Amino acid sequence: ENKIRPFAIFTSDDLRFLRLDPAIQEQSQAVILAMMDVSGSMTTEKKYLARSMLFWLTEFLRKIYEKVEIRFIIHHAAAKIVEEEQFFETGESGGTLSYTAFEIANGLVDTEYPTNQYNVYVWYFGDGDDWGESPPRTVEEIDKLFKKGINMLGYGEIDDLNLHVHNNSTLMLTLKNAFQTIQVLDQELEMWTVSNKPFLAMRIHKREHLLTALKQFLKKDRWADA
Repeated sequence: ENKIRPFAIFTSDDLRFLRLDPAIQEQSQAVILAMMDVSGSMTTEKKYLARSMLFWLTEFLRKIYEKVEIRFIIHHAAAKIVEEEQFFETGESGGTLSYTAFEIANGLVDTEYPTNQYNVYVWYFGDGDDWGESPPRTVEEIDKLFKKGINMLGYGEIDDLNLHVHNNSTLMLTLKNAFQTIQVLDQELEMWTVSNKPFLAMRIHKREHLLTALKQFLKKDRWADA
């Protein structure tokens, strides 16, 4: 597979709304746990959308915090921690077990980034595939992160078919059933949140959706508890 590098798809004018409010207080320590499915079902376009979104999310969060660490996790049937360059360039074949990435995220919070010392932001991007017994185990690992007191968890589901048909994938349906009390924010992106959890989910169909997705992820009041 050819390497895919994220590149600027927005102009400076497009991103004016993302200028940080000077009233937001900088925190001394934060960590971003960026996770992505790199299994065989993730097409070149899906990987482009996921990588572009994560590229811009990490770039803007670097502006919020005085000191920030970013850890990159990729997975197919197994997960591993990688360097940033490898995260944005790797493509691997194999099945899809999403919980393996969340297990590593939980391990990092337990051993290196306790929430009483770090502001913790977790993002996961994939195409919704989650095999076998993985979906309920994924929910269990997500619940563990919530109980640890992370600041926010974002789930971005990448669908490059451009059909505007919101068929529920395995993982999206599992998350909806698990959380139940959801609030829909955007019908086009099937974007929703949960009233009592720091969680945001969306389905991204095409490159034009990235700007809307960024607005929601970086909405000022989402950082109120940071």
